[in-house]
Amino acid sequence: MTLSESVKREAASIEYLVSRGNNVPPEVLEHRKICLAALEEKASRESHEPFSAEELEKMDGEKIRIHYIGACEGFYQDVTAPYYGQKQQYISCIGGLLCGIALPLQYYGKGWIAYRPDAPEVAP
Repeated sequence: MTLSESVKREAASIEYLVSRGNNVPPEVLEHRKICLAALEEKASRESHEPFSAEELEKMDGEKIRIHYIGACEGFYQDVTAPYYGQKQQYISCIGGLLCGIALPLQYYGKGWIAYRPDAPEVAP
């Protein structure tokens, strides 16, 4: 069973327990909700899908792997760096100095895509 299937199964189990009403002790339902939250968090952490623009906007120094695509592909080297969504920039060390490099969200999906740092490498 995949992690995604486990999340769906646990959510269905909770839905069933809720439909039974007062026949289920509250601590059992609470335990199942905690399990579901843990499964969802694990699934999110292990996802190899690119971040959404909304996820990136909320970031405040979390590391991402930036993969350049489209017109930017080949001009820039992919990099893993902390990203700051409110400023729309990542931090890089250039010549021994820390620099904020602009990475506007308006080009997300057109010029660059961001993945979790531990996601498999994207084939060129």
